Amino acid sequence: MHYIIPKTTDPWKKCRVRTDRHDRELYRGWVDDIDTLLVFAGLFSAIVTSFVVETFQWLQEDPGDTTVALLQKISQQLANPNETAADFDEEEFSPDRYVVRVNIFWFLSLAFSLVAALMGILCKQWLYEFRRDAGLSNQNTLALRHMRMLSMEKWRVPSIVSSLPLLLQLGLIFFFIGLMDLLWNMDDLVALLFSLVIGVSLIFVIATSVLPGVVERWYPDCLPCAYKSSQAWAFHRILQWSTQESYPSTADWNVLDQRRMRQKLDDYLVGAIRWIDNKFSKQSMVKHLFHCLQDMNQT
Repeated sequence: MHYIIPKTTDPWKKCRVRTDRHDRELYRGWVDDIDTLLVFAGLFSAIVTSFVVETFQWLQEDPGDTTVALLQKISQQLANPNETAADFDEEEFSPDRYVVRVNIFWFLSLAFSLVAALMGILCKQWLYEFRRDAGLSNQNTLALRHMRMLSMEKWRVPSIVSSLPLLLQLGLIFFFIGLMDLLWNMDDLVALLFSLVIGVSLIFVIATSVLPGVVERWYPDCLPCAYKSSQAWAFHRILQWSTQESYPSTADWNVLDQRRMRQKLDDYLVGAIRWIDNKFSKQSMVKHLFHCLQDMNQT
């Protein structure tokens, strides 16, 4: 016997609505992340610029010092008329080496921040084109959407979006390095206290970037580490390359979480039902929880 599935509504419309809901959530998440990044990049660039404007002047000779040197030279010539001009030649100005290093670090920091903002604007334009409505039929809209999604995955747009915070973090690291270099040449006590704070912060960032990949690679029976981020995924990819473990190019933390969840699906389902039963009102959820348990028994 063959059972004919009744066709009550337009199936292409149903598929389009469900796909559009998925894409809307994905698009909103990307755009919100980029907007937050642009605001932070703008504020951070303004802060770095205020430091760079001051230290860049240290690379050049102070006009006031030049004027004082010329006055001293004129005074010495008036006091010793027999001395020649060559006897009063001053040394060529050369900035301190730490001043050069600090400016290098801070200009790199400013460059990474501006590049992150520029790439964020470009990514928003790419995402806008991905979501642009072409006014086609439901069937053709699904085909067009799938083509655009394959194109985004092929050209690594999701990877580029997820790498934007890395650029800002690099800018922050260069800024802190330059600031520590400056302080160590100004005052040891202030530099020591600042270095302790920054050192502890960097250790925390490095640890939270390494732990998710370590847990995923060497502790498959444990719960996944919750410190998931773009830099943590980059480190995990390095571990994957070093151990010759392969994942699809479109894999992310969500894919790995689903794979680990399926290993103990029943345990997590039971835990979820218990949590819902304890968290929410039993009168409103008891019927739904009963059917959930019934479905679990059937499967």
